[in-house]
Amino acid sequence: MSEKDGANERAYIQHLISNLRCPVCDHRYTTDDILLIEHKDELWCMVIACPGCETKGLVFAIVKSHEASIEPPADLTTEELVTFEERGPITVDDVLDFYDYLEDYRGDMAELLGMEP
Repeated sequence: MSEKDGANERAYIQHLISNLRCPVCDHRYTTDDILLIEHKDELWCMVIACPGCETKGLVFAIVKSHEASIEPPADLTTEELVTFEERGPITVDDVLDFYDYLEDYRGDMAELLGMEP
């Protein structure tokens, strides 16, 4: 990995963490609250420290480049893979339709997913 790629990954991780809030006091983290402990290949190990309540936590992140191939889940059959590929990506309209459906839905998750209780 080039030095530029590492800097981009670090900036990406810092951006993600800075959008999180402390689970104790709800203070938003900043990039200054993140200390990189170690980085090896795709694994990043960091400490985050809340400036509000001084709670500390460990963060482990795996960052893969966008060039990495995405492998399909192993538990799908070939037919299922073909079906999902033919459907195409989920659109904004799909999400809104599902939201509208769920707004009036009164069942449980097992029923929603067609699973037997």
